[in-house]
Amino acid sequence: MNCVEAFESCSNCPDHVACLEHLKPIFVCELEICSVHSPGPVEQDELVCFFLIHPIHFDPVRETLHPIAFQELTVRDLSVIRQKGATRADADALADRLGKTGEQNTSPQRREVTLACRAPASEIRSLLIDGARAFAVYDTAITDNIWHASIYARSDLRGSSKQRKRARSAMHNLMAAHVFRIDEIFPH
Repeated sequence: MNCVEAFESCSNCPDHVACLEHLKPIFVCELEICSVHSPGPVEQDELVCFFLIHPIHFDPVRETLHPIAFQELTVRDLSVIRQKGATRADADALADRLGKTGEQNTSPQRREVTLACRAPASEIRSLLIDGARAFAVYDTAITDNIWHASIYARSDLRGSSKQRKRARSAMHNLMAAHVFRIDEIFPH
């Protein structure tokens, strides 16, 4: 089974990461495409961008990144966009979609998406927890965003609340040093 088939067969599994790790050894699919829409695997030197929704992820008054920003990392995966091929239009479309996510809430609040964390895939892949690699960066291109990628935490880092917190903390510590305005990353 290749990585595209593995990702497709696990797409609707409640524990997507555990399903993938059952089918393919952790990190193996970083070297292959994982989507039929893929422009190719995420290279070590590629910059990936995680868009911040504030006030949820970022406090603009204190200029601090909240660890809660990385909650999805230990639930399923952390969606990012690959800078090398994405355009300003791609970034604007993603920011607009993320900004609208709170509109259906009981007390709707327009969320602002003007910042992103940007880091090289190599730095994410080099993070260690308990002496072992903690995260994978996979090409997970989708129909309307071929530059989509995902950061996955090892499944053992998603079990207990202590392990989840350690994973989120490691990613937070890395990304807090890499916060940029989206218009700096994707200029007009």
